[in-house]
Amino acid sequence: TNYPTLQYKKDLKNFASSIRPLNGNGAIDSAAGKIVFISLGGSTSGHMMRVLKEKTIYDTTTNPFLKLLNCSDGYGVASFQSIANPADSYWDHVFNVIVSSHMFPAQVQVIYIETEDSSQVVSFPDRPNLVKDDIEAAMRTCKSKFPNLKLVYFLGRTTTFPDSTNQ
Repeated sequence: TNYPTLQYKKDLKNFASSIRPLNGNGAIDSAAGKIVFISLGGSTSGHMMRVLKEKTIYDTTTNPFLKLLNCSDGYGVASFQSIANPADSYWDHVFNVIVSSHMFPAQVQVIYIETEDSSQVVSFPDRPNLVKDDIEAAMRTCKSKFPNLKLVYFLGRTTTFPDSTNQ
């Protein structure tokens, strides 16, 4: 089935309740703190974050402490390898978005990622193993940049490259 089990729903609800508004230093601040939720990845994740912002901005059930930030980049520099590299120029873009929104990295607790791997290895099982390693490295970098990160949503990205078999 395509429905979560009752235990999964219960666990997720309990876990999500641990996400609290934080101030710029990462301390709980129930008066003026924010729950920062960012998107990472290429242009498709940016489109999804824009839609999510449109759907939640006037919704009275949206948590008033929630701040959605579109840190996606549509210029082809947001692969898992870019995200995994703490010195990659992609991170300049991410931090510019956060700072220009008057938020702080210590407030980021939720990330939505939709991107691709830039591996040229297409054999099995080499490529899936490389992708797994790239995702793990990207998550370690995210955790080092966002020390209060608690929840990451992944969505597999569809290809935007032409199919050479149809040419």
